[in-house]
Order: sequence, then C-alpha cells, then structure tokens
Amino acid sequence: MNYMDKIFKEGKVHTYNILKKMCDVVDAPISVVNSSDDWYNKYTWTKIQQDDFRDYLTQYLYDNSKARSEIMSYPRKNKKNCKEVADWFVFGYGWKLKD
Repeated sequence: MNYMDKIFKEGKVHTYNILKKMCDVVDAPISVVNSSDDWYNKYTWTKIQQDDFRDYLTQYLYDNSKARSEIMSYPRKNKKNCKEVADWFVFGYGWKLKD
C-alpha cells in the first residue's frame, strides 16, 4: 500500500484531495507524493501556479469545516488563519519553484 492509499484509507479525504490538486497543477501522478525523501523536488511550478494553489487551499479550508478539522490544529473559520495554514502547507509540501 502506498502512502496516498494509506491516507485515503485512514479517512483523510481532504488531505488526499489537497495533495491531488497540488499534483494536478504540475501534471504529476499522485503516486509521487512521499515516494522518496525528496519527492517535492521532482516537479516544479511557477510562482503564479504556487500563488494560485495557495489561494485555492485558503478558500478550500475556509469553506470546508471538515477540511479545517483535518488539516488545522485550531480549525477556526478565519480567513487569516486559513491563509497561514496554506502558506505553511506550500512551504512544507509545495513543489520546487522554477527559476
């Protein structure tokens, strides 16, 4: 069982959906996630793609209480908090920026 299957089986549907969306942005297969220690360096995205994904994730968290509960330590419906979590997500899991 790969990492993404495990996440989905554990009921972390929103984590899966977010990572799938991130992969779709760069046409990466979802199976690349956590496939190696440096999986996030295997693909690149532009600053615009990164910003668009961050905006998507901010809105996704803001609009979805179950996603907030799954992703956030303090899942309050607050746009600023959702943006901060999206910033940290992109920092920790986002693709490498194109030069």
